[in-house]
This record gives sequence, C-alpha cells and structure tokens, in this order.
Amino acid sequence: MLYNERNSKQQGGIGMTIRNLDSHEYDEAIEIVWNSFMETEAEFYSEDGIKQFHRIISDRNWIESLEIYGAFVGDILIGIIATGDCGKHIALFFVSPKFQRHGVGRQLFNHMKDSSGCNEYTVNSSHYARDIYRKLGFKDTDSEQNDDGIIYTPMMLKCA
Repeated sequence: MLYNERNSKQQGGIGMTIRNLDSHEYDEAIEIVWNSFMETEAEFYSEDGIKQFHRIISDRNWIESLEIYGAFVGDILIGIIATGDCGKHIALFFVSPKFQRHGVGRQLFNHMKDSSGCNEYTVNSSHYARDIYRKLGFKDTDSEQNDDGIIYTPMMLKCA
C-alpha cells in the first residue's frame, strides 16, 4: 500500500492513519461503504432503494469525481469520507461497523475539514447517521426526503 506522507496524518487512539485514497483503493472503499450500508442502514430502505444506492456507489465516474480520505489501521482500510463540490458536500461517510464508536468517524471528519478549508458543509444524511451529524454540529435544513428510494435529511454545518 502506498503511503502519501504529504496528505497523511497519524491519529491517536487506535493507531490510525488518515490520508487521501489512490484510485486503485476505490474498490476497497466501496466495499466498506456497501458492507456498512447493508449492516447499519439497509433496514430503513425499500428493495428499490437498496438497488438505487448500489447503482450510485457503483458509478465509477461519480466515485472518481470525489475527494476520498481513508482511515487505516496498519494497511487495513477501516473507514472513508468522500466529498464533492470542492470539498463542501459530504457524499459518502462510512466506517466499518467493527470500528464504529471508537472516534474513527470524528477523526475522518476533522481531517477532511482541516484539508478542505471550507467554512460551510452540506450532507444528505441517512436516517442512521442523522444523530452522528448532529453531534458534529450539523443542523437539519429540511425534512426527510425520499429520492428514488434514497432516504435522507438535508443538513448543513457552518463553521466559525
């Protein structure tokens, strides 16, 4: 696995490193997204919604348009956060269920914020992640939506 020192930061807690992913690591990232989605979120979706989510994350052109940061323990990818719109919109944010509730998501989020330099972030939060985003300071900007089976709540964070 390549180590990109310029865009990498050793994190405390579980001996984690966070860095930008290289394109050859995207399949592994999408596997984490899919497995985490199926374990934590799929219960809130219809069968059509699950299929739609799979279609979205399988779109290689879309994936390659994102800035994707990965959290690693050794050489094992344990979580990702991906942004679009010049770093302003969180498109994907998933941590392997085994590593949830250990600060991995918060550290990924903080790394993304430090790297982007934006003062405002948006996300279309899943039902499962709404409370997580609220703990990070996000506020709902509208009620829960359903777009082709994808259920989300639009949220925003304004930084000082």
